[in-house]
Amino acid sequence: MLSAGAWYIFVDDEQDVSIDLTKNVSGCMDTNAINFNPDAELDDGSCVFPTATVLGCMNLNATNYNPLAEIDDATCTYATPPVEGCTDVNATNYEPTAEVDDESCTYAPPPIEGCTDVNATNYEPAAEVDDGSCEYPPDPIPGCVDPEAINYDPAATVDDGSCISPPLDLEELTIQNAIGQQNVLVIAAHFPGENLTNTIPEIKAAIESVGRWYSNVSYGKVWFNVTVAGPYELSDIGTGSNEVYGAVIDEGYNLSDYNRIIVGGHSHQPASSFSTLGIDSRNITDNQGNTVEIIASRLQINSPFLFQGRVYEVIHHEMGHSFGLGHAGFNSTRTGQMFTYGTYNSVMGLPANLPFFSMSDAYQLGWIGEDNLTTVTSDGQWTLNTIEDVDANGIRIPIPNDQSGERYYWLTPRTQGVFSTVELTENFPPGALYPASGGGLSTLAIDTTLETHLWKGEMDTDLLPGRSWTDPTATIHITLLESTNDTVTVSIKFGQNIANTPPVINAVTATLVSTNPYVYDFVANATDDDGDELTYFWNFKAKQGNKFDLTNHGDGQNQSYAFEQQISRRVWVTVSDGVGGITRGWVDLENHSNQAPTLSGFTLSLSNSHVVFISNASDDDACIYTWDFGDGSTSYSKQGYHHYEFEGMYNVTLTVDDGEFIVTYSEEVDARWPGYPPNALPIADAGENQSGVAGDDFVLNASGSYDPDGSPNPLRYVWSCENCSESFYDRNMTVNIRGLRIGTWEFTVQVYDGRDYAYDTVWITVV
Repeated sequence: MLSAGAWYIFVDDEQDVSIDLTKNVSGCMDTNAINFNPDAELDDGSCVFPTATVLGCMNLNATNYNPLAEIDDATCTYATPPVEGCTDVNATNYEPTAEVDDESCTYAPPPIEGCTDVNATNYEPAAEVDDGSCEYPPDPIPGCVDPEAINYDPAATVDDGSCISPPLDLEELTIQNAIGQQNVLVIAAHFPGENLTNTIPEIKAAIESVGRWYSNVSYGKVWFNVTVAGPYELSDIGTGSNEVYGAVIDEGYNLSDYNRIIVGGHSHQPASSFSTLGIDSRNITDNQGNTVEIIASRLQINSPFLFQGRVYEVIHHEMGHSFGLGHAGFNSTRTGQMFTYGTYNSVMGLPANLPFFSMSDAYQLGWIGEDNLTTVTSDGQWTLNTIEDVDANGIRIPIPNDQSGERYYWLTPRTQGVFSTVELTENFPPGALYPASGGGLSTLAIDTTLETHLWKGEMDTDLLPGRSWTDPTATIHITLLESTNDTVTVSIKFGQNIANTPPVINAVTATLVSTNPYVYDFVANATDDDGDELTYFWNFKAKQGNKFDLTNHGDGQNQSYAFEQQISRRVWVTVSDGVGGITRGWVDLENHSNQAPTLSGFTLSLSNSHVVFISNASDDDACIYTWDFGDGSTSYSKQGYHHYEFEGMYNVTLTVDDGEFIVTYSEEVDARWPGYPPNALPIADAGENQSGVAGDDFVLNASGSYDPDGSPNPLRYVWSCENCSESFYDRNMTVNIRGLRIGTWEFTVQVYDGRDYAYDTVWITVV
């Protein structure tokens, strides 16, 4: 090829050719060439042509397979047709003779994976392949799994038997068992060689009589079903004796059938009887060694069930305790005196002719409902039926400044012969009374009438016709306006009227109208500057036997009274304005010449941390006694009763006022130990140690104990057993011990002289 330019070519040296290439383009001028140059003017022989595509059979299985063929021209020929099918050996339909895979292969489903361990919490029964996911429960946690138990453990997975049931609500059980049938089991027992004090029929008759009384006082809300078991001859008798309960269990009695159990029947017991306060729970072991729970009140009657044909009143009293009632005590708002058995209006106090309970006790037991009560907070008058009436009703007044809002003054109308009175009491929650009272659902009677002493200790629990009572805050004023033989009408006023003026008695006159008997007409002329309604209370025999006889009084401005004999005397009248103002007056009969009281001093003693002041005054009249205890406290009673907050010496003054004459006496006293020298400690002597064999009787004798100074009180004895498996407690100087088992038993005597205690111990060895 020649490049552009002018070239001279010599041919055989003979001829030359001149070629001018400056303008002409050489190249491939064949359009079929793959390097065709459309601009070429001179074909330079450079054309390049594509190679031809090889056509042929491309199937290896064909008989005319052409390995050089690039495009299958469908000319393949075969010896025989190819076998079609699934050629995958992993398929469930694999066909080993298949020559051509026809895409028909099918496969088994994949294996089910999961936990294949049956001990696992997530064990999967359908699993074919364990995938390592097994889970196992944690180690068991022992504990109480009962949600009702007090030691319930929410984390516990296995109950280990440690569950403790919640304690019984014995107070609630007591109230629940205060209505309806009382299943009473009397266990009659006696010691070997002795007999029952009463026969079985007599014992049953006595308790059934008690049941009729309770049915009466509960207005039919309570009735008794009495069963008497026994008699049993036992060496250990009492409400705490497993031997007693074992005897009745052996005889086939089911103790869970009874909500009241009485043990008694023999005369070889101390004089005092007792009862649990309401329903009680006790675990006992029977004669076969089984533990049995008793849920019932338990009474021990240490006296005959019958006394000269009349039911002994102590059973009524102790049965009241079994209903949860404490003692109906007396608390004088004037003197501060506390008497455990103070009120004579309740069998829980000092019973007189087996009276009804107080209204508050009957209400707490469910025997009187809300429809029988009126809660009074504003002025008014009410007429009430006595508690002896089946339609009994009463009043309760919230006690001022009581933060609990649950304490009241209660007015209980009571039949007193030809007229009715009103007993005024306070209610207290269980256990709130003075400890000696025994706690329980209890009430305290209140001193309402200063000069009418209805029982011991100069206390008066009744509001009598014509009389008024004002509470210690001087904001509640109660007056008994009218009385019949079964109703009372009372007036209640509220508010402290500082500007109130007491009534003025202008004159008191007496006119003799008959000498057989000696009848006098009495008139009291009184006025009141405030215009208040006045009531009159007459005391015709102020000093009659140092007690007030309900028949020796009268009410109203005009009164007539018949005396048994014509003697000189002073008759008192008290006029009240119903809002706290009270004035006393008198009239003398048969030329009565009043003499000034005599006062030679007072004597002192201690009683339960209180100093007791006993006046030595003497007078025929109904005097007013005023004690100034020297620490800012006062009392208005012949017998003062005071607790000093701080020890020390105090100047105590007693003033005696008979209405005309006033006498006084003062003395300095030691609040810690008034009237006595320093106390000499008592000496306790439990006697010599003893020994014997099982079945022997032993006698504990503390008669060697003594008190060097013999004061302030005679010695009191209390025996206890330190290591007894059964309860032992006795208050006598000498104690009989029976039924000790083999072992060494430790008994301790406590002696108390009213101020200090002393102790001594004795051991009994049983072989």
